[in-house]
Amino acid sequence: MTGDLSDVIEPGSEFQQLATGFVFTEGPVWDSAGYLYFVDIRQNILCRMKPGEDYEIVRRETGSGDGLTFDPNGNLLMCEGRHRRLTRTHSDSGRIEIVAERWNNLRLNSPNDVIARPDGTIYFTDPPWAVEAADRQLDFAGVYRVSPDGEVFMEADDNEVPNGLAMSPDGSKLYVSNTRSDPYLNVYEVKSDGSLGPGERFADIPYGPDGTVDGVPDGVKVDEAGNVFCTGAGGGWVFDSGGSKIGVIEAPELPANLAFIGEDRKTLVFTSRTSVYSIRVQIPGMPVVY
Repeated sequence: MTGDLSDVIEPGSEFQQLATGFVFTEGPVWDSAGYLYFVDIRQNILCRMKPGEDYEIVRRETGSGDGLTFDPNGNLLMCEGRHRRLTRTHSDSGRIEIVAERWNNLRLNSPNDVIARPDGTIYFTDPPWAVEAADRQLDFAGVYRVSPDGEVFMEADDNEVPNGLAMSPDGSKLYVSNTRSDPYLNVYEVKSDGSLGPGERFADIPYGPDGTVDGVPDGVKVDEAGNVFCTGAGGGWVFDSGGSKIGVIEAPELPANLAFIGEDRKTLVFTSRTSVYSIRVQIPGMPVVY
């Protein structure tokens, strides 16, 4: 651990390995039935598990499934990067519905991460990396909004590679991590209709001190105090609500994403390369939909 994390990490808590044997885990999300869902992007599988028990594979051939969340009705939303779409898996039937695959009649690039609001509004990022340049119909990487009635709006195109998403506890701000050449977190005002105002830089998350790419801004989550957690170089970076760095939680493996799980939402999970890890924190994370 680096920085003063004494008000963040539960005293005496150490990392626990929850599951292992993967290639590249991502997309952790907790459901009301007590399951942690996550994906292995490289193996194209969706998994779920109860902490302390073995994981099970609940879907194969996910199209490089990545970011996950639940909508207000408990249906699973998944970004399927290689399929170039955002889908909803209905909890009652298992039916997979396409939520978004085009904007302005143009095919999306590779949806990456997703969050939802209680009113059914969905936000997702669409970086370009899963599509060869010659095959792209959109020449920018966007942040999109899907309205409750299903209309897709492009809300921001000022991030080189938009990645992870999170909202402030009061829902007035949207945080977006930017991956690659100039790594940072952006923050946008969320207007009453769900549209976004102009973005501004919230915090820098630079590469490692030796100049190598040993982690870049990726998954983002927020706790009840408004602290912002973002995976990056060396582990999970923690900022206060004003953008001041509190410290870096150094995980056993370099993490790509994170989530707050458990009934009290005080277990912080990291999806790292081969394994899923957890550590206890003092402040509950925000619920999946709030």
